Amino acid sequence: MTSKKALRKSITAVVTVAALAISGTAVAQAVSFGAPKGVDVAAHQHPGGTPIDWSKVRTDGQSFAFVKATEGGDWVNPHYVEDVQAAHAAGLKTGAYHYARPSTDAKTQAANFAAQIALAPDQTLPPALDIEVDEGKSAAQLEQWIEEFTSELKRLTGRTPMIYTYKYFWMGQMNNSQKFSDMPLWLAAYQDQAPEAVGGWNELSFWQRSGSGKVAGISTDVDMNLFNGSKQQLQSFSDGNYVDVGGALEQLVVSDGLDLSSDSTPLIGAILALAAGLIAIPQLADAADKPIADYSAGMTKKILLAGALLHNPEVVILDEPLEAVDPVSGQLIQEILRAYVARGGTVILSSHVMQLVEGLCDHVAIIAGGQVLSAGHVEDVRQGGSLTDAFIHFAGGSEFDADSFEWLRSEGGTTQREEGEL
Repeated sequence: MTSKKALRKSITAVVTVAALAISGTAVAQAVSFGAPKGVDVAAHQHPGGTPIDWSKVRTDGQSFAFVKATEGGDWVNPHYVEDVQAAHAAGLKTGAYHYARPSTDAKTQAANFAAQIALAPDQTLPPALDIEVDEGKSAAQLEQWIEEFTSELKRLTGRTPMIYTYKYFWMGQMNNSQKFSDMPLWLAAYQDQAPEAVGGWNELSFWQRSGSGKVAGISTDVDMNLFNGSKQQLQSFSDGNYVDVGGALEQLVVSDGLDLSSDSTPLIGAILALAAGLIAIPQLADAADKPIADYSAGMTKKILLAGALLHNPEVVILDEPLEAVDPVSGQLIQEILRAYVARGGTVILSSHVMQLVEGLCDHVAIIAGGQVLSAGHVEDVRQGGSLTDAFIHFAGGSEFDADSFEWLRSEGGTTQREEGEL
């Protein structure tokens, strides 16, 4: 939630052509029908020491709050106790989470977390283990680490922990482990439709749907969450009934209630531009009258990329994503792709620009005549040289013969300029 995510999937380059399409979006059900909403906060929600006004958070429709307590074996959030106590006093259900560092001892981290939980005994939500980085450990090693942490935390606190994770981290780095379904699941998936549970879980308890929400009383962006149940079920969950969940998120699609039908191309373009950070909210009305085709090549590329990523697909296939794009737009597109991969996505792109492939991709496949001539990690394919040299080696190429271009400077067999003249 608060630390930089490691790249979980790869960006792979191939020399193929792929089409990218954006389909129309149907009118979706808004999040106003009753699933309890909540936030999770950390130290960076206090810029310059600014306090959170938890009364305003509650008035803004939030029902619960998770507060980061600890990270690793010794780090403590200096705002943890005040946030938990103030949120509880404002009438929110409260809980704490620990950001896991699997490279160091699990029991030490559990003890650090338990010590902070004891300082705020009024919290009613289960303590959560935030596991989203592997730090070089295999799936089996991560399973063992989680078992050690959760067992020790339960021994120290007497409470059953909850697992927080990203959808693709659990499916990838954790090999979709089935071992922890006896604990509640808090799943992060930044998409418009509620995700299905992963691993051995039948239901998720909480869904973290966004990392850039706006809530009254909090001066920064904040993570937005939904509880998978009614208000009554949330109360039961807070009392320790972790089984009675489900029913609120199935079929739920998050939207602003806008009709993004197939004849709304300009509006769609404007919204996508807004989502990509290319225009500001005050510009939305003006941009809504401008078709996507009327934007510059770089802007069009960014809008199309925003549209492709908006629904959080597992894989994105791009054909020459930086073709006819200015350097500033090219830099932004690469940053967008890296951020998408950091969230668990996979990018497959085709390109003839080897410098782009070397700087952006983890793996590469060289294809010519419909045949894969070489494939693997970029370093393995380039074999100590440049990727351009590797491509020429595998795909074939002829040496330049200057004499074959004699016609460019001769007319009728007579040299137009004497030797040495320009």
